[in-house]
Amino acid sequence: MAEKRFPATPKRRQEARKKGQVLKSQELTSALMLLALVAMLKLWLPSIINHLAELFGHVNSLVEQNQQWSIATIS
Repeated sequence: MAEKRFPATPKRRQEARKKGQVLKSQELTSALMLLALVAMLKLWLPSIINHLAELFGHVNSLVEQNQQWSIATIS
């Protein structure tokens, strides 16, 4: 491409904005996504840990009820 001699006029900048030809910082987008992920984990992680603890407790109680598991009895 040829090097531009003059800066863009306000009219051309406005037309470019209408067409969606604007600069977009990928770093800013990535940082906001990372921030959202951290916030979601901060909110949901305690609940997820509690549910997993309940699940493992339930599985453990099932195992204790029938301690004679073998491949033959499972299949």
